[in-house]
Amino acid sequence: MGKTFPEELVPGSVTLEHIFPKSPQAYWKQELGVDPQLLEQTDRLGNMCLLPEVNRALGNKPWSDKREQFTRSRLRMTNTLAQYETWGRPEIEQRQGYMAELASAAWRFQ
Repeated sequence: MGKTFPEELVPGSVTLEHIFPKSPQAYWKQELGVDPQLLEQTDRLGNMCLLPEVNRALGNKPWSDKREQFTRSRLRMTNTLAQYETWGRPEIEQRQGYMAELASAAWRFQ
């Protein structure tokens, strides 16, 4: 198990980031041209991550900028986003499946 950082679990010290933004601009509008239904994926758990408050400015930045920030995250679930070369529907679905597996393992009834 990796090192923990308790301050990141304090309410208000992290924000919930929509990786594909709810109001896409510039770069993300190009992604919508490839997959017009991508906007429907924004509220899926696989499209969200936790970030320190200081990273709120990432909102509409291109995937490459967001990915760079994710590599620096101390939160393992956020840091693993850096493994994706692109961000779209297949990546959201893959990550959501991964998160579902983690949840079922963590919340197993005995």
